[in-house]
Amino acid sequence: MELKEVVGVIDDYRNRDKKHCINYCYSAKLFGKKGTLKLTEEEEKNGLHVIWVSLDEAINILGKEVEQLKRGEVTFYNTGFNILRDHLFLKEVKALKEISDMNKVFIFTDYRGQFYSSTKQ
Repeated sequence: MELKEVVGVIDDYRNRDKKHCINYCYSAKLFGKKGTLKLTEEEEKNGLHVIWVSLDEAINILGKEVEQLKRGEVTFYNTGFNILRDHLFLKEVKALKEISDMNKVFIFTDYRGQFYSSTKQ
């Protein structure tokens, strides 16, 4: 995989945890075949896994999670920040992709720790 450009940077301040997070989103291009996922023990214990979906489907998935967050159905504090961040990044990716129409790969996680990409399998 080759990093192409910065899509954006989001600063968030998590008052409860007194944490300042700086989040970066990059576009990248995948060369060859997808590699084997390497997870930490904790990631494996939490059931992380990979699914590949289109950019539009990823935006729809996160859009539903934003609605769940608004209804108070997402109970993990930091997860709410991640949902909002990733949804915003992907909407920006779509806007940039429509402008440039480049073939890019975008990877992010949802509140369940699942990984998504804008490329099709």
